[in-house]
Amino acid sequence: MRIGIVLLYLASIVAANVVTARFAPLEFGAFLVPAGSVFIGATFILRDLVQQAIGRKRTYAAILAAMLLSAATSWMLGDTLWITAASAVTFLVSESTDTEIYTRLRLPMAWRVLYSGFACGAALLRAFPAGRAA
Repeated sequence: MRIGIVLLYLASIVAANVVTARFAPLEFGAFLVPAGSVFIGATFILRDLVQQAIGRKRTYAAILAAMLLSAATSWMLGDTLWITAASAVTFLVSESTDTEIYTRLRLPMAWRVLYSGFACGAALLRAFPAGRAA
């Protein structure tokens, strides 16, 4: 069961990268949402389940493996080295933020997932602000 949740976490990261790269964004009125957003959201929850299954210290090994897998996938899908590196750093920051907040909250799991997910999303938005001109 433990290895299964880790493999599902890693698979969701690859799926998010591939779907985002291969499919046009979804339009919701004035908003464009990457097609891989469902998988991206799943990675937050799955990472919390990974931590629940294997503990905080081992979760960091899974995050490192996930970051390397994500970077390799991005590179193979044609992203530039700069985009691949920025994505890897952002992934590491957001997943670490999620892990640490999830660890420190003493609430039921559903609330921990919710609050750590919000913080993780905020970290991603801070690292890759949407709508800014380059």
